[in-house]
Amino acid sequence: METQFKEFVEKFRAEIEKTIKSEVSTLGSIQRSIMQSFMPLYINLNTNAGNACFVIQKSFDVTVENPSNSPDVTVEGDFNTLQSLFASRNPNDLRKAEQEGKVRISSFSFKGQQAVSRIKDYLTGK
Repeated sequence: METQFKEFVEKFRAEIEKTIKSEVSTLGSIQRSIMQSFMPLYINLNTNAGNACFVIQKSFDVTVENPSNSPDVTVEGDFNTLQSLFASRNPNDLRKAEQEGKVRISSFSFKGQQAVSRIKDYLTGK
């Protein structure tokens, strides 16, 4: 399962980076500077298969590190459920998983609060 977790983390990292860079490329310099002021952003991923931290840098590169002691956001859940959500990108599936306690997305800072809605959009294909 460790190999599956590492593969999942790398796919997720690559897609986050691609999505962010695509969005940022359409922004003006002032908006881009505002977004950069929120970086780095630390997103811990905690599952029964492993733990990691996605770090979105000021350059909008996304790196993977050991979990942060002070993340802005934590995504916790059953690994199989998260894989399924990542594959389906269905808003109803995410809502159901949250209601059943299979997935929890928590923010711990102002910039984390801003990121939670983007993470949910990402998991639901918006």
